[in-house]
Amino acid sequence: MNDGGYAEYVLVPSRRYLLPLQGLDPIYAAPLADAGVTSYRAVQRARPWLEDKDTIVVVIGVGGLGQFAIQFLRLFTKAKVVALDRNEAKLARALELGAVAAAMPAEAPRSSRAVLNFVGSTETLALASQIVERGGIVIQIGEAGGKIGFGLGCIPHEAVFTTSIWGSLADLTAVLHCARRGEINWHVEKIPLEDANKALARLRSGDVIGRLVLTP
Repeated sequence: MNDGGYAEYVLVPSRRYLLPLQGLDPIYAAPLADAGVTSYRAVQRARPWLEDKDTIVVVIGVGGLGQFAIQFLRLFTKAKVVALDRNEAKLARALELGAVAAAMPAEAPRSSRAVLNFVGSTETLALASQIVERGGIVIQIGEAGGKIGFGLGCIPHEAVFTTSIWGSLADLTAVLHCARRGEINWHVEKIPLEDANKALARLRSGDVIGRLVLTP
């Protein structure tokens, strides 16, 4: 029988998977290996579409991952970031992190060169297909299990629809570099390990602005 997903210790199979924090608080740094690196990879994949200064990129879902994405988009592209979410507190946070606009999905811009979908529901995929430009790109990162039809006339001509999953060691090294230089910041709330089920319930209800970190 394998141990569960939450434990006080973890056995690392190789030292190559251990990266130095160099002064970063381990609890504060914990989301970098998940939300941070996943968002970083998605942004890097979108960069070829975001070279022009006046390009619009839409981030759907500005929870823990989307908030990282806004910052990486500002660091590595010249695009204007528009954040979409149903949570007012998260929209306010998106503006603090550098989005030029933050709105409910019903107020999405009519046209966007790139769409980063951190929800991944059928509803958000349909929205992405409606607002992405011809020849633009939609990247699905969220795992809500959504689906849309594909074919000529179903999506804008020559638009690219793809997924982005987690990241590599090189990606994580780059994220740590950004964190150590103070180029990104993220919201962390510490939760005792014994309250893991309460933390999961809060995630399901959407009652989390950034990231929860379980502490032994």
